Amino acid sequence: MDKMQILKEESDKLMKVVIELLPNSREKSLTLTKLEEAVMWAAVCINKNEKIREGG
Repeated sequence: MDKMQILKEESDKLMKVVIELLPNSREKSLTLTKLEEAVMWAAVCINKNEKIREGG
């Protein structure tokens, strides 16, 4: 399994936990937004690292 697939699967699991455990609130919304942001930056990092390894 590649890194992007692992990132997606694990972040989806955490999203589900947050959605199920936290009551609807501003804090829950912020948690989900920041998690999405963290996943986006992790994906950028993975893509940059792969390009560097490929010599691009």
